[in-house]
Amino acid sequence: MGSPCDNCGEPSTVHLTRIVGKEKQRVHLCQKCADKQDLLKKQVLQIHNVLHALMGPMPLATLSCPACRIQFMEFRNHGRLGCPHDYDSLRQGLEDIIRRLQGAKKHIGKRPTVISIDPQQNRDLITKRRELQESIHAEDFALAANLRDSIKQTMETLQGNNG
Repeated sequence: MGSPCDNCGEPSTVHLTRIVGKEKQRVHLCQKCADKQDLLKKQVLQIHNVLHALMGPMPLATLSCPACRIQFMEFRNHGRLGCPHDYDSLRQGLEDIIRRLQGAKKHIGKRPTVISIDPQQNRDLITKRRELQESIHAEDFALAANLRDSIKQTMETLQGNNG
């Protein structure tokens, strides 16, 4: 039988050897204790960084997250990341995608145009929008079209006054 976990005494499944100075330290942990300490994630992430520094960028098909084990190609196929560590592990491929989609590496986002509006006009717009939704739900499309046009005209007037 293997060594017991150094923390709880359960059978160990994770065996790490640390070298501190000239001394070897062996750590034996069960999976639960290793997960609590995030030792595996930290060790694998460090190995990934060392490999990246030594070998340079890896081909995208070989990129994977050591924490959740998602591969870059799996992300490409499904469009979803598996965990927060993916942003670091899959950075090389993600940066290319973000740059291609947004034209820049950093997301800036859109900002609304500033429209100064008095409170009464704002209440009227909110009321008209609510009525528009209700008329659509009630399938009163003639009323909905009139409300849509009225909202559009009000917004154009407001933007014209501020532009």
